[in-house]
Amino acid sequence: MHNHMAGDAGTVLQAGSIMVSQLSSRVVRVIVAVLSVIALAAVSITVWVWWPRPPVAAPTSSPPGGTSSSTAEAASAPLVVAAQSMNWKCSIDWLVPRAPDQVDLTRSEDLVLRWNDWPALADGVAADRGQVQLTVQPKGTASVVLTGMRIRVTDRRQPMAGTSLDGRCGGPETFRWVDVDLDEEQPEVRGRPLDARALAEAETNGWRVDPVTFPYEITAQDSETFFISASTSACDCSWVVEFDWAAGGETGQFVVDKMFRTSASSRAVRCSVLSERVTCP
Repeated sequence: MHNHMAGDAGTVLQAGSIMVSQLSSRVVRVIVAVLSVIALAAVSITVWVWWPRPPVAAPTSSPPGGTSSSTAEAASAPLVVAAQSMNWKCSIDWLVPRAPDQVDLTRSEDLVLRWNDWPALADGVAADRGQVQLTVQPKGTASVVLTGMRIRVTDRRQPMAGTSLDGRCGGPETFRWVDVDLDEEQPEVRGRPLDARALAEAETNGWRVDPVTFPYEITAQDSETFFISASTSACDCSWVVEFDWAAGGETGQFVVDKMFRTSASSRAVRCSVLSERVTCP
């Protein structure tokens, strides 16, 4: 019969009883030796458990777009952000990592309005200038003050090689409410006045047209929507948006949980798309 014991020396107990009758001196010596080994093992376990050990270092890995601490801050922030890349075919160019003769655009049953609606272009990125729409609102019923916004480039690579597609539908561009130059060491958010056409469209849709100037107070009934135009002529850049906030006597930072990407088209062949046909000079 084997007795299995766990714990430190102060809690080692024999379960039941050991019956001994007419034991020889040799057997007694064997029993004493076995008990000595068990006691020594128990003491060793106790020393190992209580012996002070150096602290374990925190993991150095972090999720894309921010550190683990910033992710925790975002989770506890009193606001939420709905983020959408504005990949409209009529508004921006689109860059795919393939030669023009490898870009096969098949007609869709529905009208294709966004570049990534074409399966063949789903792996592409915004060329030279990407557009993003962000809608910010409180997580609860209390109001939150947005005190600032930043663009942080998380990765810079050489511009993507491939095919740059132009799908312009005519007419001037309307949304350039916030401009960001990704080629700057620390990209600065800049507001830009709207032209007459943009002002008319904003009035029709009920959008605010005053210059982008922080702070902004958001409530459950009054959210804020920002349009960002992020441009580059030198890199294939991955980037994130960060908001500073203040509420209930506390302040913090919110990192939008979505990575955006914009690549310069300097290494790409420039082509245009008309009726799902790719035409190159």
